[in-house]
Amino acid sequence: MVGFSPIWPDIDISCEATTIREKSAHWLIGAMKTMKFVFKIIEGAADEIYRLCKSADLVIASHSHIGAIEAQACHKPMISVTLQPEMIPQPLKPRTEAQRLSEKLIGAAVNPMMIGPYNKIRKKYGLGPMKAIDEIMSPYLDLIPVSTCVVPKNPYWEKTNQVVGYWYEENEAFEPAPELLQGRCKL
Repeated sequence: MVGFSPIWPDIDISCEATTIREKSAHWLIGAMKTMKFVFKIIEGAADEIYRLCKSADLVIASHSHIGAIEAQACHKPMISVTLQPEMIPQPLKPRTEAQRLSEKLIGAAVNPMMIGPYNKIRKKYGLGPMKAIDEIMSPYLDLIPVSTCVVPKNPYWEKTNQVVGYWYEENEAFEPAPELLQGRCKL
């Protein structure tokens, strides 16, 4: 059985993030303010998550990686969930030297901004700093809850990344439209 423990605060982050972005003069400023808002929530919830991880057998960390650091600090196995497949590293993808250099430069600019708040939590629990955001993903299993009809498995992902289909309760009485059944995907 998989248990669930809600954590503080009880808000609709999507709604709050949309409001923050709408009130910003530029999309980039909105994105940065949204990240700051989300990281403040992650940092504020860390102690509660750590307490919950202590008694867990396994931690399933959300796409924002909430729970990943605390699971590591508690020496608990952890699996990741990724809702944005475009964010999954593609280490098996062939690259030219120019592409590798470009990725390195982008990583050097983006990683410090992304991992700073996580490294602050890592330090709190006596863990060493990360150098890149993908280091926080599970080394065992990353679940991508999307249909393979929408996001096929990327051949350049590591084997730990698995597209597992949508997570919802199935309606036994549901009958898909004939147009769906004639598509390229098997339902």
